[in-house]
Amino acid sequence: MFHAYEIRDFFENVESTQHFHINRLDEMPPLPSHIQNPHKHKFYEVLLIQEGETLQNVDYQEFRIESATLFFISQGQLHLWGKTNTETIKGYRLMFTEDFFLLNHISKNFLFELVFLDNVYFYPCISLSEKTDQQIFTYFDLLHQEYQREDVNQKVLQSLLYLVLTEIQRFASQNESNQVNPKHLSTYKEFIELLEKEFRNHLSVNEYADKLCISDKQLNRIIQTVTHQRVGEVIKNRLLLESKRLLTCTDLNISQIADKLGFEDSAYFARLFRKETSLSPTEFKNSLSEMYRKRS
Repeated sequence: MFHAYEIRDFFENVESTQHFHINRLDEMPPLPSHIQNPHKHKFYEVLLIQEGETLQNVDYQEFRIESATLFFISQGQLHLWGKTNTETIKGYRLMFTEDFFLLNHISKNFLFELVFLDNVYFYPCISLSEKTDQQIFTYFDLLHQEYQREDVNQKVLQSLLYLVLTEIQRFASQNESNQVNPKHLSTYKEFIELLEKEFRNHLSVNEYADKLCISDKQLNRIIQTVTHQRVGEVIKNRLLLESKRLLTCTDLNISQIADKLGFEDSAYFARLFRKETSLSPTEFKNSLSEMYRKRS
């Protein structure tokens, strides 16, 4: 199964906190030999591309990220670095944990409202305007400068990180045609956390709503407002994503995978998978696992 790494795992002979790191892309150290590709993160990662381009593969989707673009990788997502010209690319890679962000007891509700950090259900790229890119570049520069100081201050880093994320949220909100109520975003995040714990148990929409102390109609309305999908679709897509992860890089057979995902009938699981992907589980496993193993 895929290995989940902490921030410190990506750096050899570098004294770095286990909860925060930022570096320039043109100065990025090579990937340590012990890091497997693809892999998962136990932290958030934000790429700011100022010049050049890079290919990033996240949860079986490949993204070409060009200049003046922010790209987000969420905790737990399957990540694979694609082709990147390190001679021409400029920008930053920012890595931080939820614990670091909440270091000075900032309300967790603010973290819940940052939808761009949860790109399992959202497009993970934000193209910056000419005015906004200078502001965000400046904030990243300040964050990097503080991190490079010999007397680096963790509280200053945390405050600057808060400033960076607030500015990104401001820009993302201005470019969102339908503004979402912060309370709805908080409920959405609570639902996603619950879904991560329960999706293998195949709970009904009513059961999820009961656990969140709201009605099923309220839950559906909130999830549709935030994701433009019904709750049932979100649940189904989470199961489908996990089945792809298990098929790609494990040696489990189809029956074992179906059992691991809570399906009593492996034939039903296979039919559902084909309906959603137009491939049988075996066909998907053969095609995708070969690609990923070649690039690991």
